[in-house]
Amino acid sequence: MNQQYQRRRLLIPFWGALFISIVFLSDARGFELKGFSDVNYIKSDLQGGENENGAFALGAIDLYASELITDHIEVLMEVALENGIVDVERLQIGYILNDALKVRAGRVHNILGYWNVTFHHGTYIQTTIDRPFFIKFEDEGGLIPVHLVGIWASGRYHAGPLNLGYDLMLGNGSKIVNVGATEGTELDPNNVSDDNHNKALSLRFQVSPRSMNALKFMVSGSISKVDGYDASNLPVLEVDQNILNVSAIYDQEGEPLEFLAEAFWVQNEDQLTNLGKNTNTLYYVQAGYTFMDLVTPYVRYEQSLLKEGDPYMAALSAVDTRVALAGMRYELSTGTALKAEFRRIHQKGVENHSEYAAQWSFAF
Repeated sequence: MNQQYQRRRLLIPFWGALFISIVFLSDARGFELKGFSDVNYIKSDLQGGENENGAFALGAIDLYASELITDHIEVLMEVALENGIVDVERLQIGYILNDALKVRAGRVHNILGYWNVTFHHGTYIQTTIDRPFFIKFEDEGGLIPVHLVGIWASGRYHAGPLNLGYDLMLGNGSKIVNVGATEGTELDPNNVSDDNHNKALSLRFQVSPRSMNALKFMVSGSISKVDGYDASNLPVLEVDQNILNVSAIYDQEGEPLEFLAEAFWVQNEDQLTNLGKNTNTLYYVQAGYTFMDLVTPYVRYEQSLLKEGDPYMAALSAVDTRVALAGMRYELSTGTALKAEFRRIHQKGVENHSEYAAQWSFAF
């Protein structure tokens, strides 16, 4: 059992007691307590694959509490319980000056693109069963830093016929732990310390017509240093990372049409090997349409085009991958949805294969 896993298990009683305290305080202080979870089934036709036999699986139990303490101060805490581990996914306090300036501090979702800021840890709020594979959470094999611990400033304002918005984040950069190990290799957002003196900087700008709020265009990016460590905590990577994102979105609650298109260019340069810059392209396109507020057929195509020899991607065991999926979502009742998907997966070094998945997601 690796040291990181042991530390996380030791924190279970602490975080569990803390969240239970928040639950009891919710009655006294008016906290808004909500939760999400899901039950899944997946079957793969890949011989020898993890899901060859088909399996049911419990999703994470995602609980969060939020409160507007005063007219200007708000707090939010989100905790996920999964596989016997308790993770604090978001913990933030914010000061709202006005629409043009809101400042938060804590652990937040990185402002890279649209999906990561909009769809949090409850699968019910997203149309599909899973996130695009490269935007998955760090402990699920994601390829970009989706969490950040630091300060987040944001604002929204009107400029004639347009709605404009900006986001700025400064915080701890991520690191890769257990490089080369058989398990436990993942991005770590450095929750309680920073392993180098370089802070991560993220920016996002968005524009939307005031006459069509569902239509949004975004540009975002980040600059950070991502170091990597083996199972003995010895440094094996020192990567200067630049990420650029562009997004074209048509999505809003109550609108039947959903269209999401996002591309990310991830440039990595390892200072230890001095092999130069490696640029990787990650993108997805998703579309769906809801009929009678009940049934949503949808499709998505997602792909990673990786530069061979990139030490960062190699450390995360990432390879060229493309996934085409089609699915159907049915709103069984308020706060619960059934989803079914067919996926065709092409992955370098792995036989092309199909997956069949179903999910019952719910909010409470």
